Amino acid sequence: MPRSITVNVMARIQKDIRPKLITWDDFALSLVIALCIGALFVTAQSLPPILVAKIRVQGILLYQDILVNIRWLVPAMFFGFASFACRPYHFHLNQNDRGPQTMIVPVHGLSSNPIFAGYD
Repeated sequence: MPRSITVNVMARIQKDIRPKLITWDDFALSLVIALCIGALFVTAQSLPPILVAKIRVQGILLYQDILVNIRWLVPAMFFGFASFACRPYHFHLNQNDRGPQTMIVPVHGLSSNPIFAGYD
């Protein structure tokens, strides 16, 4: 008896191998992050009480500063985002507008600019 067509077709189809969900790189990265968090925790636990009090005072002052200046937060974020978003466009224009790159080397005593004639 000949084999069925379905078996022949299924034998020709390449099966996609399921990608690994966690790789060794992921494990190494998570281990490094966990070690950093652990080091921060141990460091925070071993701070002297005077330093903890100073950090709390600075935190309170920062909170009060944010409360006072909260009305400037949203416009500052919008301007910051706008400057970040527009920077690649201006950089692209500046790269295309440039002519050939030349380097001017001043010669001592022979200045072409009369303003700097005596400062060579």
